[in-house]
Amino acid sequence: MHSNFRPAASVVAGLLCALALAPAAQAALRDTITVALEAPAFHSPALEQAAPLATGVLAGNLGGLGDISAVMVDDESIRFDGDAILLRVGSASDTGQTTGWGSGARYLISGIGVVGAVITGVNVAAFDGFGTSGTTGLSTGLAPVSFVSGNAGFSTIVFTLDDSLQFTDRGNGSAGNYAEFRIDLVSQPVPEPAQWLLMAGGLAGLLLARRRPGQA
Repeated sequence: MHSNFRPAASVVAGLLCALALAPAAQAALRDTITVALEAPAFHSPALEQAAPLATGVLAGNLGGLGDISAVMVDDESIRFDGDAILLRVGSASDTGQTTGWGSGARYLISGIGVVGAVITGVNVAAFDGFGTSGTTGLSTGLAPVSFVSGNAGFSTIVFTLDDSLQFTDRGNGSAGNYAEFRIDLVSQPVPEPAQWLLMAGGLAGLLLARRRPGQA
């Protein structure tokens, strides 16, 4: 009764699987990113500047220019690598154990988008060299992911800079402690128009195959 239906259904199922398994192109961030620094104890309103993918936001000693660059401690930076956001955060407190920005301090990294994909989450690590293992600059027991959150779709990522961010003592004085965070964006490829046309063609074939021979 359905002898024409099953082969056509198999073809469509194959098309759907092909779309799901098709390898995505190398993910790349859209170059529309801005960074705001909210530090109520020191700056009102918040400081903001553009963060080009090629340079990001750099401390003054690294050649950075802009309102946020001007208040970063030496060697601090926000950079981009493919679909990863790399932050080096240093100490500017008397003890060397915190950022020195006080209560409510945070970065807001906005305008984030991945070409040809939707962002579904993040993976966060805090190892030296922006790696995923090795030596960390965070105090024992702190989870890197606890300092990162985002809105729906992760077009904005919030990075906490208040005193909950505690550095380990590297033995280089109060200004020598830092941590390097790697935020990898988890994304799902969006099928290109040609793939949608392929699937639509398969569905059309399925509908035709369901019609019996001689049926008007």
